[in-house]
Amino acid sequence: MSYRCAIMSSVRPAWPAGAVTANGATMRLIHTSDWHLGRTLHGVSLLEHQAVFLRWLLEQAAARQAGAVLVAGDVYDRAVPPLDAVELLDQTLADFARA
Repeated sequence: MSYRCAIMSSVRPAWPAGAVTANGATMRLIHTSDWHLGRTLHGVSLLEHQAVFLRWLLEQAAARQAGAVLVAGDVYDRAVPPLDAVELLDQTLADFARA
C-alpha cells in the first residue's frame, strides 16, 4: 500500500455527526489541524504530498457538501514559509472558494 493510500484509508469520517447550526441553518464542518505546509523531512520536501492531501480534502469537502473547512494549528511549518508553500495555500484557498 502506498503512503498516500495508507494516509487516506486511515481517515475515519465523522459523518453522520451532530449538526452545527447557526441562526437555524445547518452546517457541516470539516476540522483539520497542523498542515505544516513547506515542511521537509530529512532534507526532502513534503510539499508534493501536502498538495495531494489538499486536493483530496477539497474533494471530500465538496462530496460531503461541507459548509466550512477549519484549520486549527500551524498552516505553515516555519514563521517565514518557502514561496512554493505560500503559493500552494493561495491556490488551495482559491479552489475551496470556487467549490
